[in-house]
Amino acid sequence: MIISLSGDFNPDEAIRLIDEKFGKMPVKEVPPFKVAQEKFIKIPVVREVYGPDAESVTMGFPLAGRLQRMRMC
Repeated sequence: MIISLSGDFNPDEAIRLIDEKFGKMPVKEVPPFKVAQEKFIKIPVVREVYGPDAESVTMGFPLAGRLQRMRMC
């Protein structure tokens, strides 16, 4: 579980409240994270979307992990 706080608050009071509300929760073992192996994209993926909303673009780039070598097309 993650508890994320932001804003203007007293950290000592926040810790006290977190311990009070969540301190009695049982501890569970966290399974190791397994990275899914994705297929390498060899050609550009183009999608045309039509709709009433304004245009926007979100781009993502799969990068090699810290201990892996980057594959190039």
